[in-house]
Amino acid sequence: MFAFASISVLLIRASMLPRTSCTRTKTNIIGTSLRSTETTICDPSLPQLSDDVLIGHDRTFDKFVIPKLKSRLAQLAKMPPESCEAVKELQAKGLKWNAIGMDFRELVDNDGVDMVIRDISEKVLPWYYSDCECELIMRNDFTDRYKPKPASLNLQMFGYLKPTHFQKFVRDGYLQFDNLGVDVASLQNQISAHFAEIPESRSWRPHAKGIASRPLKLEGLEAIINNQDVLDLASYYLGTRAIMTGYKTLRVDKEVGRADYTSGYWHHDKCGSRLKMFINIQDVGEDGIPTEIAVGSQNTLYFDFHTSELTRYDDDFILNNYPMVKLLGKAGGGFLFDTNAVHKGNVDGKHLTRDAVILDLSPSDKLNAKPRIPNQGPCPEGGMVVLPGWEPNEVDKGRGLGK
Repeated sequence: MFAFASISVLLIRASMLPRTSCTRTKTNIIGTSLRSTETTICDPSLPQLSDDVLIGHDRTFDKFVIPKLKSRLAQLAKMPPESCEAVKELQAKGLKWNAIGMDFRELVDNDGVDMVIRDISEKVLPWYYSDCECELIMRNDFTDRYKPKPASLNLQMFGYLKPTHFQKFVRDGYLQFDNLGVDVASLQNQISAHFAEIPESRSWRPHAKGIASRPLKLEGLEAIINNQDVLDLASYYLGTRAIMTGYKTLRVDKEVGRADYTSGYWHHDKCGSRLKMFINIQDVGEDGIPTEIAVGSQNTLYFDFHTSELTRYDDDFILNNYPMVKLLGKAGGGFLFDTNAVHKGNVDGKHLTRDAVILDLSPSDKLNAKPRIPNQGPCPEGGMVVLPGWEPNEVDKGRGLGK
């Protein structure tokens, strides 16, 4: 039986910062402003798609971010007065924003999801998301995730979950487990044996020595693979039927840093709402490359969903604008989280090698759409062991999924 990480344990494990609203952050950019003039577009309380957005991005990627912001700023400058007034009205009714995107959750609570989807499509996307092909992501995620939910579910293997746990999962975007019922000793042996067979002179992945992401078939996952309670829990969060598409084995070596591992930056996965379940193969402590999550950020419609460099965010900005939780835990435990939340694997400083088994749980509405939503990116993950119940398409097969 699965064991849930209790609220008291979570508070001990979590390194939390005070919750702040998703509102405008004071600009403190070094260097020349992106704008040629200081003329305010529409209203100073709304995004200027300039220094106020640049501040949220990791400066390592300026050469990608700045040209994109300049292009978007040129489109925003064409915003007519009536559109400006319409967006100001949405802000007054609950739209919130910061340097990485917009949060419409409160607006949905006030106006209902159908009206909000219409308003975003007509009044917001043309000006603030002019080159972002994210309308279909928004429509599907909002329609599914924001539909009314029961207070709880009757799950045999999650019978200890109380209504407050379900509410916390939806509110915060993650759920931890002390024991997922897998044969962790067997998994440790299989994974260790696999990596011991790889020559030291060979990179585990072409782009980064010391990081391996492999479709390694494993024995001992029977308690999890296509477990109906896991699927029902994922479906509850996503608001539509979840499909467990596959799993992969991840190893991040003790010598790996951010220069080797772009997931070591704060980022989202460019999929919109999608869940991953991590199974800890070793104990994960402060020095075990813990996954860290910006709590509540899963509700963000980001300004970019397509370019990795534009979805890598500044450390100080994230920590100053969101509570942060470190997902520490014992071997055999793990967590389920929405990859639309800003998150990272912390490889800063001295750390141990970490192994994990990662399962992909995708929303059926987006997965089965033709074309798929989104039609690019790791949605679902490439290089997995594909599970029964899902058939990869030709694009997936080109990413190492299926035969």
